Order: sequence, then structure tokens, then C-alpha cells
Amino acid sequence: MLEDVLYEILPVVGFATILSAVFVLAVLWKAKRNPRIFMFFAVSDIINGVAFVICGFYGVFVTMSGIGNEQLHPSFCLFRAPHLLLWAYTDTIEVLCILLFLFDRTLQILVPTRYGKISKAYLTLKFGLILFGTGMIGFIPTFFETITANSTVTVPKLCRFEQVVLPEFYDLRLMFIEWLPVFGEKLHPNLN
Repeated sequence: MLEDVLYEILPVVGFATILSAVFVLAVLWKAKRNPRIFMFFAVSDIINGVAFVICGFYGVFVTMSGIGNEQLHPSFCLFRAPHLLLWAYTDTIEVLCILLFLFDRTLQILVPTRYGKISKAYLTLKFGLILFGTGMIGFIPTFFETITANSTVTVPKLCRFEQVVLPEFYDLRLMFIEWLPVFGEKLHPNLN
């Protein structure tokens, strides 16, 4: 029951995420001397919003059709549930953006007089495309075990992320996402 409600709410949350990220992107695009790194976060949020919408519609379809308890090999989930790929991608992108933000703030503190000149080298659209291209590397370790798993391993057709990926890798991803911002705050306590 609660799972059904969650799947019905996810598209609404996804559309709200997309709209708010597009608004942030539009404001940052028109602002003078804006920190372009926040545009990278906004694009990642748009992709994450699309994943929420797909997950919601996929969950509603699977639960309404009554096939949620049927079993299949985890590698088939990669084709049936594209939101899993998008979530793995946005998780990697968020970690890379946070690391870039930490590098940017560290550089601004260490060399404030030359920061403007140096930051123009990596806060560009070209570097953003490289950053988002590098995020594709996150697919390889995330789903390697899923693709190469024994054929006797099965998961329900709902294809939950934690059931499809290796548990140790899932825990590692969660640890990075949860603790990297805390590490950054402790590294630079005077940013606020």
C-alpha cells in the first residue's frame, strides 16, 4: 500500500525537481559572474528528476499489471528500468561536482589573487561536458556484478536499485553521497 503511494508520488516529485532545476539553471545562465559549478548541479538535478518520473511510471505500471512479484535476472532490469542507469549516473555526477566544488573553494582560499584566472580554465562548458562524460564511468563498477552474475540469481520485476547492484558497492555509494558534503564542510568551515 505504501509502496503504491510512493510510486504515484514519484512522478510529481520528479516534475517538481525538473522545473526547479530548470528555473535555477535559467537564473544562473542570466546572472553575471555566476559560479558555473552550480549549473553543473542543476543539470544533474534535471537528470535525477527524469529518473524520478521514469521510476514512478515504471512502478505504477508494474504494480498495476500485477507482475511485481515475478522474478527475472538482474541484468534485464537495466533494460526494463532505465531509471536505475540514470540514478547511477547522477550519483557519480554529484560526487564529481562536490569534489570539483571542494577543489574550487580550496583554490579560492589558497590563491585568492590568481583564483579568477585559474578558475576560468575549469569552470567552462567544455569542462562540464568532460565532467558529465566522466560520469559514464560510474556504470562500469555499479553494474558489473549485475551483468556477470550467476544465471540463478533473480530479483523481483520492480527492479529496486539496492537489489540490482552489489550490496557492498551500494553501501559505498551511499557512504560517499552522505559523508562527502560533511567532509567538505569540515575542510572549509569558513565558507559560510
